[in-house]
Amino acid sequence: MVASQRAIDSTNNDPKTVVQEFDEINGSPKPFTTATGRGYWVDNNCGDCAARTLFFGRPGYVADIELGGDAGIPGIDRHVCEMTVLAKTFVWRQ
Repeated sequence: MVASQRAIDSTNNDPKTVVQEFDEINGSPKPFTTATGRGYWVDNNCGDCAARTLFFGRPGYVADIELGGDAGIPGIDRHVCEMTVLAKTFVWRQ
């Protein structure tokens, strides 16, 4: 995702670019730690929506939780924050 965003940024920053491409992600992935491990959350909204992906990893596995909604929904930013807190309670099955 980061490499894809670099390519998009390169295209969008070119003065010869006529049409801008949508961002893949907004900013760098942000690390977090929970009681059960570490992960990263990525702000990957599409410009007219609120979207976030949380990635969790352990040896040999990667899990992702995607959440979001249309920007027209009242309070969507608050809902995404609440869903992020809930998603961080993810626990691997034993």
